[in-house]
Amino acid sequence: MLYTDNTIKAMQLTYKQHRDHIDKQGIPFCFRLFALAEKMRNEKQICTALLSSIMATGITREQLEEEFGSEIAEAIETLYQNKQNYDDYIQKIASNDLARKVKIADLQEKIALLTKDEMSEDEKRKLETYRHYFVFLSDREDGMVMW
Repeated sequence: MLYTDNTIKAMQLTYKQHRDHIDKQGIPFCFRLFALAEKMRNEKQICTALLSSIMATGITREQLEEEFGSEIAEAIETLYQNKQNYDDYIQKIASNDLARKVKIADLQEKIALLTKDEMSEDEKRKLETYRHYFVFLSDREDGMVMW
């Protein structure tokens, strides 16, 4: 991971806001965000990955913009799924390149976690859904989304 003033600040904020959150597998949620950030290539992507769920903790876009700038704040707000239809959510992400890169990595991780020899019907449905959205977000040409 790239260690800059901003990425360190993003790590610290992520840890502070998510340190008590545990995922369905019993793993601290911030570990998942750190793993996602490891897949990113530059400072903006790393900060966005680390902070991709931060708005669910009450941090506002304005606060993010003040600390990390408007491009990162906009990408994080785009990644914030505020009870909207998932298709609409993915469409919104597709229009923001920074958010799209982070969501593609997130979907890759979800696909990897679900892929196993024996899966329930619910897990199979989730896997197909994640694959569908992964392909959708990955298939962009000249700024056009191919659905």
